Amino acid sequence: MPIVEMDRRWKRISIRLSASEFDLVQDKCTKLGSRSVSDFARRAIQLAVQEDSLSPPVEERVQDLYSRLDELSQAIERLGSTKK
Repeated sequence: MPIVEMDRRWKRISIRLSASEFDLVQDKCTKLGSRSVSDFARRAIQLAVQEDSLSPPVEERVQDLYSRLDELSQAIERLGSTKK
């Protein structure tokens, strides 16, 4: 009897979770209305991949915010000094 090959469009992955980690994942699945842990994991991976490709790393965004805050502080100081 020949071995049936899996459809090449689908790939499987396997992860290990402790019992408590699995319980937390199942609870989250239930709260979010996921059909299964597999669907939940698939969606989480898709979001992680999209986030990485569409947005800069957190450190870069934080640095950008600091730069903008500095610019705003300087603008406020200039406004305060021109009113005197």
